[in-house]
Amino acid sequence: VAATEAAATEVAAARTTEETASVAASVALGKSAGGAAQARTAAAAAAGESNVLKLSKAVADDFARLCASQDWPSEHMAGPPPDGTDPTAISMWLGAALPADNERKHMWLLTQDTAERLRSQREWLAWAVEHLASKSK
Repeated sequence: VAATEAAATEVAAARTTEETASVAASVALGKSAGGAAQARTAAAAAAGESNVLKLSKAVADDFARLCASQDWPSEHMAGPPPDGTDPTAISMWLGAALPADNERKHMWLLTQDTAERLRSQREWLAWAVEHLASKSK
């Protein structure tokens, strides 16, 4: 339930982040004039990044609580996940690391997907803030 709520919260935050990024892009393209508008946009982008960081921490905390609540014995863990993107290795690791319950596997995969999208958004926001800072010089 917590993972589902976290996913719903993430979707709402992603929409807000996209709106913030849209405002930042508009200012960068010159649709708003003046240093005050650029300062407001930079502040909005920074606030958006802060929201993404808070949300990513919440998702990570929810996943840690989920893992703790499932009582997955350490002997069922397969060690660290494989490096790279080899789907066979990842599939074998998931089969060994997680219980046979498909719903738990689905929740784990959903959490990983959410975390990856949050990392991507954070990188984009960092670029947008840096780009706006270089434009204001």
